[in-house]
Amino acid sequence: MKLKLIAAAAGAAAAIAGTAGAASYTFDKVVLRRRDDDSDKLPDLNMGADWAKHVPAILKYRAWFLSKKPQKHYIQSFDGLKLAGRYLRANYRTHKILIGVHGYSSCSLYDFPGIAQLYHNHGFNVLLVDDRGHGDSEGEFAGFGVLDHKDVLKWIDYIIKEIDPKAEIYLHGISMGGASVLFAGGCELPENVRAIVADCAFTSAWEEVNYIFSNKYHMSVEPLIKLTSSICKKRAGYAFDEMNTVDSVKRIKVPVLFIHGADDTFVPVDMSKKNYEACSANKELAIFDGAQHAESFLNNPEEYEKTVFGFLDSIK
Repeated sequence: MKLKLIAAAAGAAAAIAGTAGAASYTFDKVVLRRRDDDSDKLPDLNMGADWAKHVPAILKYRAWFLSKKPQKHYIQSFDGLKLAGRYLRANYRTHKILIGVHGYSSCSLYDFPGIAQLYHNHGFNVLLVDDRGHGDSEGEFAGFGVLDHKDVLKWIDYIIKEIDPKAEIYLHGISMGGASVLFAGGCELPENVRAIVADCAFTSAWEEVNYIFSNKYHMSVEPLIKLTSSICKKRAGYAFDEMNTVDSVKRIKVPVLFIHGADDTFVPVDMSKKNYEACSANKELAIFDGAQHAESFLNNPEEYEKTVFGFLDSIK
């Protein structure tokens, strides 16, 4: 009997150690640790979409954006990181400014030059920012929106103080960037912020990590995520369940456009539906048939343009 108890205890200890090891690996290699996000390269993404077919278009859009020689701008985050952005002026004087916020494990020059071209064609100044831990911004860890939304608020403040006190600011985020702009929208915003566009935003870091590991990798996730979240709190300064967009959108006062691909297998479309249903502001939900994660624009740029600017024109 004693031997059985010892064996059982050893097995339990091994299981706990294995879970702890998996949690540490999840944190360091899969979820949060900075990757090679050189903004001159295309990130290697595995989010359910066939990204290879989009590379020619992405390179074309990026070449257009860089050919316009956008100005580099920098701010300091609340925790001392140097954050980078690229600012492209409109072809004529205007107060309208887009802040484009990219997704996880990507960078502004991958996710946003095509969308930036749409806004620029519609007479907007454009600021594309690199999230903390990505692209040309400093940081060892991704913020999963929990930290990044504070950076978005800093960029808003920077625009008003350093670029244009009369700025009319529009926030547009993709994936993690979509969650970031929704989190920011739930905070007290200056009147300069006019609208938010959230493309394939998740509801929380906790629900997104849970979805990935339970649905894509068929892992027993509860103990794994709890441990990973505690590691994240210790190393990166936040836990996965600290914020969720469903709570944030209830406090948003400006109009919000929610966009999602119907075939998204990385951030399920139901997350945008939950965000839309919880939002009490002027809102619209656009589901793009046949689009996987962050593919709505790349699959159908004409329809994307019609959807975004039809919404923005309707709220003037």
